[in-house]
Amino acid sequence: MLDIKTAYPSVSRPQLYTYLHEQCIQGQMLAVIKSLTKSLKVRVLHPHIPVDDHVDIERGLGDGSALGPRLYAIFVASLRRKLRENFPTAQCTGAQWIGGLAYVDDLCLCADSAEELNKMITVAQHWAEDHQAKINYGAGKSEIIVFNETSPDKTSRGQTPWIPKARFPYPHDKEVCEVDHFKYLGFTLDSNLDMNKQCTDIIKKIKIATGKVRKYAWAFKQQSAMHYKQQVPLTIWKAIVHVHSTMNSILLTSTQQIQRVQNALDESLAECMDLSDGPILQTALNAVCGLLPTRLQQAIELCSLRAKLLVVDQNRPAAQIHKSLISAPHIRTASLTERMRCAHITLNATHLWRVPPTSPNTRHRVNRPQPFH
Repeated sequence: MLDIKTAYPSVSRPQLYTYLHEQCIQGQMLAVIKSLTKSLKVRVLHPHIPVDDHVDIERGLGDGSALGPRLYAIFVASLRRKLRENFPTAQCTGAQWIGGLAYVDDLCLCADSAEELNKMITVAQHWAEDHQAKINYGAGKSEIIVFNETSPDKTSRGQTPWIPKARFPYPHDKEVCEVDHFKYLGFTLDSNLDMNKQCTDIIKKIKIATGKVRKYAWAFKQQSAMHYKQQVPLTIWKAIVHVHSTMNSILLTSTQQIQRVQNALDESLAECMDLSDGPILQTALNAVCGLLPTRLQQAIELCSLRAKLLVVDQNRPAAQIHKSLISAPHIRTASLTERMRCAHITLNATHLWRVPPTSPNTRHRVNRPQPFH
């Protein structure tokens, strides 16, 4: 995982315009984009500084612009093309190249060997130097993790030096630290992919959010004691606490992890509603509040993810990889694809497993009988 420091402000505009022209964004469209990005100014608000005293910003993209993320994606795409040219064998399921996965200023590099990964980081470092960008090699920003490595393999590999080569301002080595887990897009991935760390983080978030709900509920109760109702903390609880058990639990791999999250939610709800804790009371409380068990909630999220992969995002690498794994004869039990299949069994929707869900724009109109007058 590499972190590009000051992503939008570090964009070189002349190079961006060149890449836009290469992607057939030319003529009047390119002129409009240039006019929107060239005249960027900044002013310091101070009583002794004149209102018309501005400073021109010679590089970077404007903050808060809807066009900024798209332009930055085109800018970073040149790095992915360079990585793909130099490392074409970083593939998965045939033609789907996954050597470099970029999301805004985060770049995930995937390699089969330590030597190849060091070379890939070196290529990324050279690209950053050529484009006046900077990679943040600090702890918690750029890190390396080795997935599914057995103990004999780890022993034979030893202490691998992760040292990419830099050229500016003089030839020297950079150092990237190796970790056993790291966060990516809100999910905590560990080296064994057992997701125990992800489960622990979900429970920690639930406890922190529970304290916030109790503070908010106490404040509302003090301000309007006559109109205070139990619906107030429940509404806040659903928005702040329960949300952590929906999308965050999609990667949980075992029944024990799901039960740990369920217990944390039950304790949190009873605490926020000022009720005693107990299995019978929790079941009744969840039913009254309209809360699904975490196991069913995870199954719904998994089925929804599969529908998005097969219908909404069919051209993305993740969708192509998932589509090929569905027809695979042997699927690892803990894999995401296998858990999607189990989710369809949980929801009694096995008939939809090998049939792509119906796209919203291809639904057939149903002729309903007219009411009898």
